[in-house]
Amino acid sequence: MNGDNPQSLNLYVYVENHPLRAVDADGHMSEGAQEDYQRYLNQVSQLGHDSKSDPLPQQQVSQAGQDFIKGYEKLSLTVYDASGKRKAGGWTIGYGHKTTRDAGPITLPEAEALFQGDVARMASHVSADLNVPVSQNQFDALVSLRFNAGANAITPPVADLNSTGHATMGDFTNHYITAGGVPSRGLELRRAAEWRIFSEGVYDASH
Repeated sequence: MNGDNPQSLNLYVYVENHPLRAVDADGHMSEGAQEDYQRYLNQVSQLGHDSKSDPLPQQQVSQAGQDFIKGYEKLSLTVYDASGKRKAGGWTIGYGHKTTRDAGPITLPEAEALFQGDVARMASHVSADLNVPVSQNQFDALVSLRFNAGANAITPPVADLNSTGHATMGDFTNHYITAGGVPSRGLELRRAAEWRIFSEGVYDASH
């Protein structure tokens, strides 16, 4: 210790203030510090190379985003087949909530509760898949697409954002535009409207 040199009081000066990253060359690291260091290495190893080092915060869909999704989802208080194929089994109720063919009718408050649960779940999936930050309108557009495409669909805009930092119009308008294998004008309009939300922040559910 050198009283004329304050850095002599720094226990980690020999590792340039990175005690968890650097090596204790001459054994001065305490037993407790060695255990902490080993624990840190184990945690890093368990994370793996493909994990996000700094997970993005969970985002929520704005009210404008929710209203847009509702504008494109058919509200029905009784079960209907939304598959695009007659009696194919795409049973839905409320605002696009997946259910079974024999589900009973629901009330408007119940439809709203189902919608809130579904939109929160889709928002959680999009947040978990994104590796880059996005604005509120961009997030709303991505969740609307996921709401329509399905919870397990890592959609083209998300994939491109993660790989290049950008999404294109084609990521929206060239995908998820058929129903029952047939091109759907309604889906084409929805994809174009989602692109406008993403690129311009314009929310327009008229169709």
